[in-house]
Amino acid sequence: MTTAAAGRNHRIAAVVLGVVLGGCSGDPVSPGGGDAGAGEGPGPGDRPAADPAGDPSGPIDTGYDPEPLQDSPFNVLFDNSHGEQAGNADWVIDDNWPNPSPASPAAAESWSGAYSSWGYDLWHSGRYVVKTLPPSGRITFNDSGNALDLSGFDLFVLPEPNSPFSLAEKNAILDFVNAGGGLFMISDHGDSDRDGDGWDACRALNDLIVTNDRVMDPFGIQLSCNSFTEHPIVNIANLPESRVIHGPFGNVQAMSVYAGSALNLTPGHAGVRGIFWRNSYPHTTTNVDFAVSKYGAGRVAVVGDSSPADDGTANPGNTNIFNGWTEAGVTNNVLFLNTSAWLVRDSGR
Repeated sequence: MTTAAAGRNHRIAAVVLGVVLGGCSGDPVSPGGGDAGAGEGPGPGDRPAADPAGDPSGPIDTGYDPEPLQDSPFNVLFDNSHGEQAGNADWVIDDNWPNPSPASPAAAESWSGAYSSWGYDLWHSGRYVVKTLPPSGRITFNDSGNALDLSGFDLFVLPEPNSPFSLAEKNAILDFVNAGGGLFMISDHGDSDRDGDGWDACRALNDLIVTNDRVMDPFGIQLSCNSFTEHPIVNIANLPESRVIHGPFGNVQAMSVYAGSALNLTPGHAGVRGIFWRNSYPHTTTNVDFAVSKYGAGRVAVVGDSSPADDGTANPGNTNIFNGWTEAGVTNNVLFLNTSAWLVRDSGR
């Protein structure tokens, strides 16, 4: 276990719950929000009233959580056990599992996958060790028999999973976050089922949140499962102290979405905040493009599109793969890297 992973297990969980998610219906959540930060809360299954500090009529892009930062190294696990390479998708950092090869790449192109630049840029910073959970891998927490158990990682990335998670997997993921882990959930638009099993990432991720043995709506974020395209998106939160927007990898200015799903935020859910909204929309709880939240001692980020992190270098035979990572006019790469850093409380050292 890394120093950061060990440290997170000694932090006291502060769980704040919200209201029940509605699944993949696309129905909007009532506007609301306010200053949002996690604090002492009830145990799983309880549903407290809305955050008393919240202003039901105000924006929700304010608030800042000053927490101790952690020094590297950080261990990051990218999931490839739920159809992340189904159909035309190639949402992996490399085709070698669990360790990308070569171990010391000369460039992102040394690894094979549409997310190789994301993995490479984290590794190249000198602060991150990146691995992949293979298709045969198991998602567990505190299972000593699993070499890739989540207890050995600081960040777990779900890059457009195309099949559902088992109940045991969902519980393990929530327990990992509750204990202080970081979770990055990446979806796509509704009806983006790439392998014909009736499940797409939007449905699978909403199901993870709604149907588990821990709590309903632990993050205060749901996917609307619609589809829209917009770029550049410049409707960003006014959070001058946010390390998602102004973090160790630079300053975020704009992002892009190509056939992605919007997010809905739960009104009054302490800890949740929007980062980007669709252009010309107010900073309320609907039409959100990118959001972060907290659950227990851990942190969560959700985005409704896989294309911003696509570096355009997918395996041969994959078509309609474009470079969103360094796309001109946006800062998708900085957004994803800063968010990775925020999720593990990276001090930049």
